[in-house]
Amino acid sequence: MLVYFTVFFTHILTFVVLEAKSHDKQVKLILIGDYSVGKSSILHRYCEDAFWPKHMPTIGVDFRTKFVRDGNNTIKMQLWDTAGQEKYRTVTSNLYKNTSVVLLVYDCTDLNSFDNVANWIKQIEMNVSEKTIIILIANKIDLENRLVSTEDGEAMAEAYRANYFETSAKTGQNIDKVFDYCVENIMNYTVPRFKRDSQRLKRETEKDKAKAKKKRGFCRSLAKLFS
Repeated sequence: MLVYFTVFFTHILTFVVLEAKSHDKQVKLILIGDYSVGKSSILHRYCEDAFWPKHMPTIGVDFRTKFVRDGNNTIKMQLWDTAGQEKYRTVTSNLYKNTSVVLLVYDCTDLNSFDNVANWIKQIEMNVSEKTIIILIANKIDLENRLVSTEDGEAMAEAYRANYFETSAKTGQNIDKVFDYCVENIMNYTVPRFKRDSQRLKRETEKDKAKAKKKRGFCRSLAKLFS
């Protein structure tokens, strides 16, 4: 029995050591965005080079690992896929810690998902460092009923100092380019990083507090009126 456990723990220790030596750098990357914009499909296309026509929605979070080469370096990519529904936003916000790259995805055939980019950016601003790479992705460019133009997407990305790509998880167009770009710039640190607009964030926070205070005052007035 003692011999068995010795061999078992030796295998475990060997695995841990090999795992530690199997990569030169570890990178955490998360995909965020509204429900049904294609985040899971992008990740599946990148990891499996396949497309799910009838993909089930992500519940909470999903996680994958992929090893990639950059010159003589091996990079372990921790890929986190998040649910876009409002009820999972708290779960999503907890994932930002130590994130190197945020891929913010919208559906170019869905104006609401594009309009909500500003809300996602606000969440990013509150949770990431200025060294985090932010990439705005217009997905589903293979569809004919496009509603958000390339120009509008580029303008949105420029406004928030994010990088911009257009992709199709269905055809695979530009999927590898997005992740190759991430790897290259994580290793070389050559792209301008996302700059948190702390003053704008402070103004918006104070505005939200003022609205909440006004609402509480209105509720108290109603309570007195009917008491």
